[in-house]
Amino acid sequence: MQVEVQMKMKMKMKYLCYILVVVCCFSMMSCSRQVVSESWISIEGETVSNQQPGDANVDNETENGQDVSNVGDSSGNVAGTSGGDTSSNSGNTKKTTTSTKKSNKQSNILYRNITIKKSSTKLEDAYKNTFKGKTYTCIYWNKTVDSGFKNRINSFAQSYGCTIKIDGSGFEQVRSNMAKALSAGKAYDMVRMHGSWHPRAVVANLLVPLEDAFTTADVVTDTGTAGIDLKKSKYFAWGNHLYALTTFSDVSVSALYYNKKILKGDDDLLTLYKKGQWTWAKVKELALKYSDGPHRLAVKGFMDNSNALNDAQLIKETDLGNGQIKLEANFAGNEALIHALQFGYALRNKDTGVKTGLYAKIGKDCFWSNAEGESLSNKDAFLAGKILVYSDEVGSFSTLYRAAMGSNATGLDRNPDNLGLVPSPLGPDNKSGKYAAGWVYGWGAGRGCDTTAPKMVAAFCKYYSTYKAETGTPSATDLKVNAATQKAKEPFDKLYRNLNFYNLSFGTENGSMVDMTYTWNKNISAGGDITAMLKTLQPQAENHLKTSLAYQ
Repeated sequence: MQVEVQMKMKMKMKYLCYILVVVCCFSMMSCSRQVVSESWISIEGETVSNQQPGDANVDNETENGQDVSNVGDSSGNVAGTSGGDTSSNSGNTKKTTTSTKKSNKQSNILYRNITIKKSSTKLEDAYKNTFKGKTYTCIYWNKTVDSGFKNRINSFAQSYGCTIKIDGSGFEQVRSNMAKALSAGKAYDMVRMHGSWHPRAVVANLLVPLEDAFTTADVVTDTGTAGIDLKKSKYFAWGNHLYALTTFSDVSVSALYYNKKILKGDDDLLTLYKKGQWTWAKVKELALKYSDGPHRLAVKGFMDNSNALNDAQLIKETDLGNGQIKLEANFAGNEALIHALQFGYALRNKDTGVKTGLYAKIGKDCFWSNAEGESLSNKDAFLAGKILVYSDEVGSFSTLYRAAMGSNATGLDRNPDNLGLVPSPLGPDNKSGKYAAGWVYGWGAGRGCDTTAPKMVAAFCKYYSTYKAETGTPSATDLKVNAATQKAKEPFDKLYRNLNFYNLSFGTENGSMVDMTYTWNKNISAGGDITAMLKTLQPQAENHLKTSLAYQ
C-alpha cells in the first residue's frame, strides 16, 4: 500500500511539473511593438518630459505569470525580491525572487501607472559593493555568443567584481529554456530581451519588475544619451510595472544606403532630405527614372516599415487618466494604413487595381529580389552596383563603409566616399513626424533570479549605454571610418528621440497581430482588395488585443 501511495504521489508530481512547463510556455509566440501614451511614467507625481529637443551622439550597437503586486516595500527592497540585505550580498547562495499572476477583467485597458523614485545618488555608487563575489547567469538569443557581447558582459563584471556566465540559446528557444531553468531551480538572473517576446514573456510569468532597481539619477535626459531610457523602456511595460530596461540606441532603426556615384546632384538622396523633398512621390519618380539603365532604384525592405513611416497605428489609444489607456483595434477604415499598403502594392505588383502601377511601366519589380535569378545578397548586389539603394540598420554604416573599400565594391569604385546614408522618407499621412522604429531590445531579470539581480540588470543596462570597446591606438583607417560614421549618423540624432514604435505585440495562442501582416502581404501580392481585407481582419485584431490585455 505504501508503495502504491508513493507511486501515485510521483505521478501527481510529474503531472504538476508538466502543467508548470505548459503554463510557462503557453502563448510564447512571435509578436511586435507596443505603443502607449507618452505620459504613463511619472517621477513621484511629475510627468516625464516628452519633448524631443537637442542632438544625440547615437551609437547603435545592437546584436542581431506575472507579478502585479510585488512593487517593493518601505525599506527600499527591489521590486520582485524577497527582502534581505541587497546592498552588499557576497557569496553565491541565491535568494530568489517570487511572483504571482493576476488577471484583469477590463480587457481593453492598458495599465501604465509607474513611479520612478527621485534620487541624486547614481546606481554605480549605490551598488558599488552589491554584486561583489556573486555569480550570475545570463541567457542570450544566439547559440554562438559573439565576442562583442562577451566583451560588454566581462567589462561590466570586472568593474563590479562579479562573474556573469552566458548561456547561448536558439532564438525561438529562449523562453522555453527560461521556463525549464526556472522549474529546475536554476533561473536566469539576466535575459537579453527581444521586443517580439513582449508581453508574452510577462504573461508566461518569466520576468520580474525592475522599476524599483534604479532612480531618476540613472535615466537619459532630454538632451543626453547615457543611462536607462524611460521613453523606450515603456515598450516593456505591463500592468503597472517595467519588465525590461533599454538604452537610447538599443533599438533597430533602418535607413537607406545609396550609391552617391550614380545618385548625385539633384538626385542625391541626402540633399533631397535636407531640402524637405525626400518623399514617397520622389521614390516613385526616381524608380521610373533609373528603371531603363543598368541600375535600378531598388529599396527592398523599405516597405517593411511603410506603415510606421506613414504613422499608421493599428491601435487607437484613449487616455483615461490615472495611468489607464483604452486600446481599440484600428484596422478597418484606417486610411494611413490603406495608403501605405497601396503604395507598397504600386511598387511591387502589376497594375491590377492601383492606378500608379509602376510595375506595368517598368516591366519588373522596382525592388531587388533574389527570386529574379540573382544569387547575390542585397548587400553584395548594392556593392556591385546592381542596385542603387539598400535598406539596412543605421548601425551598419561602419561595416558597409569598410566593405566599400574592398574588391567587391565595384559599383562604388571601391571608394567609401560614394556610400550615402539617408533616412527613409515619411508617408503623406505622417503629421507627427515620427520616424519608424524596428524591434526594441533590452535587459530583463528572470523570475526566480537572485534578489540582487534586478539591481544588477539595471546597473548593466546603464553601463551598456556608455560602453566603448578598447581597441588600442586607432589606425588611420579607423580614424577615417569613425569620422565618416559620426557624420553619416548626424541626421538620425533627433530621429532617435521621436520614434514610432509600431504596435503588433498582442495576440493569442492562435496567432498575433504580427501574423496578420503576413496575411495582408500575401493577399495584396495576389491583387486582393485592401479595404475589404482590413475589414475582415478587424475582429481578429480585436480578439488578439483583448485576450492579451486580460493577462495584466
